[in-house]
Amino acid sequence: MKNASLLLFLALSARLFGQIAYTPFEFDGSIWREYYYDGSGGGVFSKDYQYTVDGDTTIDGIQYFKLNVLGFGLYYTGPMSPKYYFSNYVGAIRETAGKEIRIVLSGKTEETFLYRFDINPGDTIQIYNQLDNIVTVEHIDTVEICGKERNRYLLHFSNGVLTPVYLIEGVGTTHGLIPEYEFFESGTRLDCYSNTHCEPCEIIVGQHEPAVPKNPVRVFPNPATDLLTIESPGKNWLAMDIYDSRGVLKETARETTGTKTLDISNWESGVYFVRIWFENAIQAEKIIRK
Repeated sequence: MKNASLLLFLALSARLFGQIAYTPFEFDGSIWREYYYDGSGGGVFSKDYQYTVDGDTTIDGIQYFKLNVLGFGLYYTGPMSPKYYFSNYVGAIRETAGKEIRIVLSGKTEETFLYRFDINPGDTIQIYNQLDNIVTVEHIDTVEICGKERNRYLLHFSNGVLTPVYLIEGVGTTHGLIPEYEFFESGTRLDCYSNTHCEPCEIIVGQHEPAVPKNPVRVFPNPATDLLTIESPGKNWLAMDIYDSRGVLKETARETTGTKTLDISNWESGVYFVRIWFENAIQAEKIIRK
């Protein structure tokens, strides 16, 4: 069984390593429409906005595109819900010869690294605003956006982010052009993207996220005390990881057996995050250890 599992996993990996030609960014004429939600402060704050490029500029002899943002915000922290509109310069953005995206943010003089696309499955990468988090490339597939096939990189976050996060060539991330990663239940999403070759804005989130398995794995009991069971009623899974709320890996398995029972009696009380990988789907669960 273990040899069969290994062969299946290697076969899957071999298919995922196949990449198409790189698609660079088309900053001039592109638009990113995004939504940001944050409920971590006791109230609720939401913001709809879009990034557009407004010409180019030169900083320290390097050419950039000037990035503007236009949108509005909503507050729900009291009886009133004030709405405001804004339009302002965000920064100067560019793509390097090494497939890196860098930006000089408004009011700053030094570049900020956003992300790069010279990556392969298994690589550890750095993501803007996630310096204390270990982010790795899980696998690569392709997606068509604005009439072009583009490589898409599924990311794995050590802090237990459950919502699937992708890097997409020529687009950015499914959490926005300038990602503001927060807790897994809040943060930024890229709703749609377009450029001079496609109108109107093409939907990104909701259309290209990985499928949920038809027969999802049962993770029980929840809350749990001593034993935790992972049971697959109809389809074998390829891999399973469990992280605590601090991003520490507590358990990992690379098996295709239908049921696995874990002894969690020595685990601390708290919230844990489970990610279960199938060939063409991902299942994410949040469990509580009492």
